[in-house]
Amino acid sequence: MLTVFKQLIEIVFTSYLLPALLLPLIWLARAAVRRRASLTQPDAPRSLRRFFSAYAAIAGFLLLTWVLSRLGVPIERGGRPLTVLVWLVFGALNLIFAGLAGSVTSNYGSLANAETKDSVFIQFLAIVLIQPLSTAAAFSVLYRLLRLVFLQVFPWLDVSQEGF
Repeated sequence: MLTVFKQLIEIVFTSYLLPALLLPLIWLARAAVRRRASLTQPDAPRSLRRFFSAYAAIAGFLLLTWVLSRLGVPIERGGRPLTVLVWLVFGALNLIFAGLAGSVTSNYGSLANAETKDSVFIQFLAIVLIQPLSTAAAFSVLYRLLRLVFLQVFPWLDVSQEGF
């Protein structure tokens, strides 16, 4: 199998599996917050807009960092602080995507305006399509910051990844 194809599978798998694994944590956090919160109904469109804005900012940071690294900016000089920041941003990206998936699915039916529903659906669809690009940008930046190279062969076992 081609290396690029393997990397594509890895990116798509990670970009959707990691938020899916985080979703139960989001549900538990929401349940804990709802017990403490008052009985007032939150403004669903406003909360979804905040999720969309936060996701766009974080994905934009990762994509901008990737573009800068591709243009030759020596991001490696950022050292450990930049590496920790990118890991935290990548984690936040996945948490927000999981929260967004849970929020859209739970609040979509309560949206009254058809135009608002269409807008939320288009924005969510765009984010679902952008998620693998953001994950790929994060992987690329982290590989460069950690000075890693994607290898086809495990050096200590002398077997290819297909052997597992």
